Amino acid sequence: MFRRILLISFALLMSGCATKYTAQQDYSDDFDFEAIERFAFIDTEASVNAQLSGMDRDRLNTAITSELISKGKQPVAVNESDVLVTYFLVTKDKTKVTSSNTGGYHGYYRRGHYIYGAGVNHVHTKNYVEGTLVIDFIDTKTNKAVWRSSLKKPLEKLDTPQQRQQSIDAAVTELFKTL
Repeated sequence: MFRRILLISFALLMSGCATKYTAQQDYSDDFDFEAIERFAFIDTEASVNAQLSGMDRDRLNTAITSELISKGKQPVAVNESDVLVTYFLVTKDKTKVTSSNTGGYHGYYRRGHYIYGAGVNHVHTKNYVEGTLVIDFIDTKTNKAVWRSSLKKPLEKLDTPQQRQQSIDAAVTELFKTL
């Protein structure tokens, strides 16, 4: 019985590690994305927030620039761009609650008596922070948003600058997957 519980717990743990996060996109049907040749970054009030340090903003700018260059777009000055790129991060405190049961109600006969017992429920809670990274494209001709991609996932503790860059690169790659 213990071995079975251990195997089930391990399988659940491993399936949790394999979770794939998928970005959500929204876009304007009227805008021709193939016509985009040049882009520039702009800062808005929403994009300059306490959750993103200047170093993380630089990492994001580098990752977004790399993705757009790989798609044939070129970074230029704001007044020369076809689209303006802006992004922001929203965080939310979350709690995950799980429960497990060590077995159902059971009984057995022993030494002339019936003995009954019930399983034990265990409730576990985990507090974490969920982050949502949102990237917007704004058409420079109309000054309206024409594309948005967002990705939600629990924020991880990252100890090194390399881990932070890898995490940001992976998120940005997912955000631009369908563009």
